[in-house]
Amino acid sequence: MSASEIAAKVAAGGEWSLLGPATDQKILTQAQDMAVGGLAVIAVRVWGDMGLVALVMPGKLFPSQSWKHEVPISTGARVDKPSASIYGKGLNFLFADPTKVTLYVHK
Repeated sequence: MSASEIAAKVAAGGEWSLLGPATDQKILTQAQDMAVGGLAVIAVRVWGDMGLVALVMPGKLFPSQSWKHEVPISTGARVDKPSASIYGKGLNFLFADPTKVTLYVHK
């Protein structure tokens, strides 16, 4: 599945629950806590027929000056730009604009 197809499936509900927007520090903290607790948590951004999905990793929050929040650490592969893929870095390294990112948890 493409990232936009994954995002559509996740947003439709079912096995995934909406946590909320990446602009909310409480949501970011909750996402990190859930990942530490063993739950699958993802961050999703969709634009047009493209998208990007990142997996929130267990660990501590990472301070982000660009997002002006502490953000979860994550892993994400960029098919369009493999050199921009990340492992163990803050969500802000994959997503420039938190207003376009939504977090979900697997039930």
